[in-house]
Amino acid sequence: MYIVVSKWQVNPGREDTFKENGRKMRDFMRQQPGVEYVEAIKCEDGCALAIIGYTDQGSYNKLMEDGGVFDTEAKKNNLDSAGKWLWSERGEAADREPAMA
Repeated sequence: MYIVVSKWQVNPGREDTFKENGRKMRDFMRQQPGVEYVEAIKCEDGCALAIIGYTDQGSYNKLMEDGGVFDTEAKKNNLDSAGKWLWSERGEAADREPAMA
């Protein structure tokens, strides 16, 4: 699995709009081919993390290309109107060991 973690700063006074835009985008991403996992976390610093697992890097690249489906949907939902993208980390998921009981 190829995982991308993105950090977003929530614009002051736009928290409700950011939350709604994020919900719409997560629902959209869950419907995309090649997307296996979608989650969001509200951070202690007031920012938000979006965590998305893709089947592979190729699936991620296709969805994120300029003018592609993510770009189009983000513009449609005014994603940048209530928050600012700060950074993203991307990479292959490491093999996981079973959780300790």
